[in-house]
Formats: sequence, C-alpha cells, structure tokens
Amino acid sequence: MQQEENPLNAYIEPGSIETPQQLDMAEAQKKAFLESVIPIDEVGDYLPEEDDPNVLIYGPWLERGGSAFWISTAGTGKSIASIQLAHAMSSGLPFCGLKPRGRLKFWIFQSEDSPRRVAQDRIDVRAELKEQYPDVDWDKTGTNVRVVRLTGKVGPAFVESLDALLREASLYGERPDVIVLNPFLAFVGGPVSDGAYVTPFLRGGNVDGLQTEGLQAVLERHAVGALIFHHTPKPPKDSDLDAWMKSQFPEYQGAGSADITNWGRSFVTMMKVKDHPRMVCVTAGKNGGELGWQRIGGAFRHYLAYSDETGVSGKGRHAWRDLTQEELDEVTGNAIKSDEELTEKAAAAIAEAIKAAPVAPLAGLNELNSLVDLPGISRDVIRKAANRIVANPGEFHLEVKPVLHANTNNFRKHIGQTENLHAAAEAEEQKRRYLNSMKGGKNAVCK
Repeated sequence: MQQEENPLNAYIEPGSIETPQQLDMAEAQKKAFLESVIPIDEVGDYLPEEDDPNVLIYGPWLERGGSAFWISTAGTGKSIASIQLAHAMSSGLPFCGLKPRGRLKFWIFQSEDSPRRVAQDRIDVRAELKEQYPDVDWDKTGTNVRVVRLTGKVGPAFVESLDALLREASLYGERPDVIVLNPFLAFVGGPVSDGAYVTPFLRGGNVDGLQTEGLQAVLERHAVGALIFHHTPKPPKDSDLDAWMKSQFPEYQGAGSADITNWGRSFVTMMKVKDHPRMVCVTAGKNGGELGWQRIGGAFRHYLAYSDETGVSGKGRHAWRDLTQEELDEVTGNAIKSDEELTEKAAAAIAEAIKAAPVAPLAGLNELNSLVDLPGISRDVIRKAANRIVANPGEFHLEVKPVLHANTNNFRKHIGQTENLHAAAEAEEQKRRYLNSMKGGKNAVCK
C-alpha cells in the first residue's frame, strides 16, 4: 500500500524542525563560541595589584595563569634559590627583592637534585631564614612547600600528569599557587633548541599526529603560576664573558628556542659578580621594570651573597642572604664605575677611529660598534659613548655637523675631525643635495 504524503511537507522545509537534543547541542555550541569570543569590556577588570587575587608576586611579576623564568649557569645556586624563595613566600615574606601577595603554596617539581641534596638545602635554608626572621615558625611553614616527582613524565605526558594532579589537589583543597619546574630542560621531552618540542610543551600543538594541550592551558585552567628554573647555554670565551654576564636582556640568555622568550612573561638571570666570588647579580629583564629595583648599568638589578655561616654538612651553608649596605655600596659602585669606564674607553676608541677614517653620515650603532676593538662592550655602552662625543666633541678634538636625512633610526649627527676639510665638504654637499631634492616636491627626501 502506497504511503500517503504528509500534507505539511508543502509548508515545512525538510530538516527544519529540530529535536530537543539538537536544540541542546546548538545551545552548547553557541555557549562555547561566546566563551571563546569575548567582548573586550568583559575580558576582565583592572584592579590595584594589592586587591587583585590573580597577582602572586608583585610587579606584577607573576600572575595566576602566567609564567616566569629564572636563568643561571650551572652550579651558581638555582636550586637553593628555588627552595629559599618557596619557603620565604610561603610565609608571605620577600626573597631577592620579589614580594609575594600573602602566603603562597608551592609545588616544586624537582628533577635535578637527589633527595639528600634537597634535604641539605631545606635544612640550611631554614636555618638562614630563622636568623633573618626569628618570629616565624619555619618548620610549620614548610608544609606549604611540597616536592613532587613525576619520574619518566616528559613533554605532553608531563603536562597531562600535571593536569591530573592539579584536578585531584583541587578536590582535597591542596591546589598550589605556584608550581616550580627545576630544571626546564628535564621536562620538555626533547632538545630545548628545537621548537618542535618546546612549542607543544608550552603552548600545545600536534605531536605524532595528535593534538595535545600545553602547559599554558593547564596553568589557566587551574589558576596557578609557573616559576621555571633554566640553564644558560655554554658561556662565551673569557674576552666576552663579562659583558655576557652583565647583559641587559636576561630573556635572551636561556638556552634554546626563541619561543621560550616569547612565551614567558617575566625573566631574571642570576650571574656571579666579577671580583666578588661569593656574590651574584640578579638582573630583571622582560616585565622587570615594575619591581622597583635599582637601575645599574642600564638594567634593573638586585644582589645576593652566599651565606657566611656553616651549614648542616659542616661546610658553607646552602642559603642566600641580602647584601649589607656597605657591600651593596661597594658592588654597585664598582658596577657604575665599570660602566662609566667602558663608556669612556669606547668614546676614546670611536674618536680615534674617526680621526683615521671619518664615519659615514648615516652610521648607526652596528657601524660604530665595528670601530671599537674592546672586549665587553655592549650596544648600550656604544650608544652612551656616541652621545658623549656628540655632547662634548671638543673633548675629543672633533666637531659635530648636522645631517639632513629621513632615517630617524640612525644618528642625526655627522661626527668629523675639526681639521678634516673633506668631511666638512661632504656635509655641505649632502645639504646641497637635500635642498635640491626638496624642489621636486614637499615630501622629497635626500638621495
């Protein structure tokens, strides 16, 4: 028997009536879309950092869902710093000029030191802190500092295991505020110089044909911050070592992929101080301008010294202390004096090179840098030296003539020898060409 056609088909388009299940699915898809595409006014509110629960370390230097890198050479004391920072901040106290927002809970993922070494660092750090803050019960505070070992978990497997641990911790009210990875190299799951390993670990990506979540998604989901201790590459040769250790750009001193620099929100380096073997200089790079540290040698710096006391081993105590005012005056005075001496040497070297062969009118920092054959000279020192010559040319038996050109990224001054008529003639010729070019139109530029 032939089935009669439904007369409603003439008025209702097939498939236009949705079931309740289809409606629920469509609503869920819409909700997911709206959660991903948010009007800018609804992204968040700006609060003073002391009122913002997402700020973990003031500056803000570390926030929930954010990350910070602590970079140093092997054997300088990164692991001691990680344990001392966690102990101090678990009591709401500062360490190395970094101030926490209240008492923070730390999980330290340790994959470098043996349990015996961790115990030694713990005992020595607490002994040091007890002397600095005798009213704090440091043994009780230690319960807010946990050491976590995920043996054999690296790359995406580590991220997945971390996510599961944090989910479980939330059920028991034990979620940390900060996770510490020490060292970064041990968790990536491949060479840190290879973006194919680093980017999926940090941001997520395609690994062996599978889409994986990265560390960033886990930090945001569980509202925790990450403090990552990382190694430098092999230090340069002795002639360049001093400048490298005083670098103003800590974010570029960690070993590996550029995505480390791009992904991390804050960076410090910890380097030994020349002529002061028991001191280190901690330099703040990316996002460090808000810490309130003293600006020395073009960068924001804080100094620490190894403890002077005897540790549990009967040898030097594994702990850090702040410098006394006398020590600070000495080391910062030396740093400032060293910076001024380098600027003076660079200015003299540039002046002598100019006298031998005047530089081109459009010479920039790279060209000037090539004139100076001095170890340990940074671009910042070259810039200061050039500015010093321009400000006081007579001091170097030079004169400065203005140059008319359109390139605002290069020096607008022509540095020439007072007696050098050729340089003066060239400047006059350039001025003439410029004036002639202006006849061709308002926006004409010097050829």
